[in-house]
This record gives sequence, structure tokens and C-alpha cells, in this order.
Amino acid sequence: MSRNSTKGCVYHEHHDHVLKIVIDNPSKKNAFSPDMMEQLSDAFTLLDKEEDLWVGVLCANGDNFTAGLDMPKFFGPTATRKPRPEGNIDPFGLANQCRKPIVTAVTGIVFTVGIEMMLAGDIVVAADNCRFCQMEARRGIAPIRGAPASDELIAKVVTAINENYKVEYIAQGDCTGEPEFPLL
Repeated sequence: MSRNSTKGCVYHEHHDHVLKIVIDNPSKKNAFSPDMMEQLSDAFTLLDKEEDLWVGVLCANGDNFTAGLDMPKFFGPTATRKPRPEGNIDPFGLANQCRKPIVTAVTGIVFTVGIEMMLAGDIVVAADNCRFCQMEARRGIAPIRGAPASDELIAKVVTAINENYKVEYIAQGDCTGEPEFPLL
């Protein structure tokens, strides 16, 4: 059940020594707004600082992990993008990394920023219905962490795929799920 079906949010719940972090914007396929990105950073910072928390689990409400960024809210004349609060954990693991393990559980659509979050985490659990897409290549945008050019992405998303298909996937920004990759 979504807590905020109109605006979207990221909330967290304590379960013993586990911090469950939930992306909650299913009406927009869990697309991120600047406020949601700040809430995610706040949750990772809480996980990092609280001694009684040992691990974080990042997941999403609804059928999809995330469709990526809600682009007009981050770029353009009406953008409301916010800088990460000083001292907060970077959800992409580029600065101020969380010192505790993060398990990322994905399902359905896992586009752009969702892949970046998978790379920043420690363990990924992917449902068999996942569709992965790094669309930056199609839009001429540089990815945050470098996922399209990274073998790390392929290692975390799929295993034992044909090299030609891997190159095509990265270069063209194709959307795909594991079953579409031919196994060696």
C-alpha cells in the first residue's frame, strides 16, 4: 500500500537490526523526484550512523523498482533539484559511502538510476520479471556512475552472456531482461 500516491516518497521501517528502505511512487513507476532522492540519502545516512542497524534493504512498492528520474523535476526551467545535504550518504556510492551492507531487491522495471543504485549496493536480489535499461545512451546523457560502460553492471545484472550482445546492450541503451540474453 502506497503511503503517498500523489507526490511519491522514500520511507523507512526498522525491523530489529534491519532498516527497510522503500521507494514509494507507484503511480509514476517509482520515478524519483528531488525530494525522494533527499529522503533516500537521509535513510542511508540513518543506516550508517545508527549502531543498532546492521544492514539496509532497499526495495519499492508496486510492480516496478524504478523508471528512473522524473526528468523535468531535475533538469530544465522548472527543475527543483536539491544538493545532497552535507555529511549525508550518497545513494550512488560516489562520496560518503554507507559503511553497512545494502541489499537491493528489484522487480519489474529497473531503469537508469535504478541500475546505478544496484551498483552502489552490496547484494542485488532480482525477480525473474526484471527489465533493465540504461537509457542515457539514447538521450545523450552521461550516467552517474558510468554503468553503460561498466562490466560491473553486467556482472550484477546478468551472468554468462554472449559478448556481442553485451556490447550491443551497452552501446544502444537497449531495454532487456535476463531471458533475452543468449547464454554461452
